[in-house]
Amino acid sequence: MLVRKEVELAQAELTVKAKEAASCGLQIAVGAAVALGGGLVLLAALIIVLALAIPLWAAALLVGIVFMSAGAVLARSGLRRFREIDALPRRTLETLKDDKKWISEQVSR
Repeated sequence: MLVRKEVELAQAELTVKAKEAASCGLQIAVGAAVALGGGLVLLAALIIVLALAIPLWAAALLVGIVFMSAGAVLARSGLRRFREIDALPRRTLETLKDDKKWISEQVSR
């Protein structure tokens, strides 16, 4: 029964960690989609508007840099959060240590 409870605890802890990792992955994907989709949809319009004030090539360069930067910031944020996830089931490991100690005490009696 004790082992079964430990397995259940490990499963619960790993499920929480997997959901957190999936959330980070989703943030990375959304960041990339926003950067690409937003850039493609607004790129032509912004270049045309900016081309009224500066040369066409400079307008295209400026708009490209802005959208690439925004996408990079979103993707880096997701990657940073992803790297911070501790994949080890810490609580389960602690309870296993406690169980080992308890069993050792019971056996030595």
